[in-house]
Amino acid sequence: MHTTSDFPTILGTAANRVLLSAYQQAQPIYRTFAARRNFQDFRPHAMLRIGEFPMLEELTQSGEIKHGSIPDSGESVGLKTRARNIALTRQALINDDLGAFSDMAAGAGRAAARTEDKVAFDALLANSGNGLKLADGKAFFDAAHGNLAASGGAIAKATVSAGRTAIRQQKGIGDEILGYAPKILLVGPTQETEAETFLAQVNATTQAEYNPFAGKLTLAVSARITDNSWRLFTDPNDLAA
Repeated sequence: MHTTSDFPTILGTAANRVLLSAYQQAQPIYRTFAARRNFQDFRPHAMLRIGEFPMLEELTQSGEIKHGSIPDSGESVGLKTRARNIALTRQALINDDLGAFSDMAAGAGRAAARTEDKVAFDALLANSGNGLKLADGKAFFDAAHGNLAASGGAIAKATVSAGRTAIRQQKGIGDEILGYAPKILLVGPTQETEAETFLAQVNATTQAEYNPFAGKLTLAVSARITDNSWRLFTDPNDLAA
């Protein structure tokens, strides 16, 4: 008589299907404001960003079309492997009539998604919440990048408007204004209620009560943000790099 432990390949394939399904169903918060990129190996990869096509110039009567150039820049990134091992005895597999093994495989899938989320937020919240340092030696959020407020402020029309202005005025590598709009408001649990209240759509009876951001921003909440900070992001699908 054979037992389940005699068929490790079949058992492993079934477990992998459960793991993958649970992983795909998980929705890490970082995916709301960041795009995924796939790599084929573990070598350092240059995430090149191609600059914007140069602005068009008037075509004179001579018919001369002037040459332009497209600048580029890049950041070096790489893959890492993360894993954990759980040992199960032969008796545990044979006696598993409650589906604990399947539950464990599903839990592994969810753990993989949570690990991705933690890695992303570790990068975002590094350097006192300003993010990892980029190739220019400055943190992701830095006054030199035009994406860091001079002083913190609560979620309100004035502060969110200042953030929208900063995003609107962001320039590309070729020093051209990109004109992106904010889409995601990212907060921690301590600011969740305040953010929900701010974004709620209500009928304004006066101009002062009107909130231009209601219904325009999507709220994202992560328990990994433990302070009162908040951040605005564009839709990652709108970005070319």
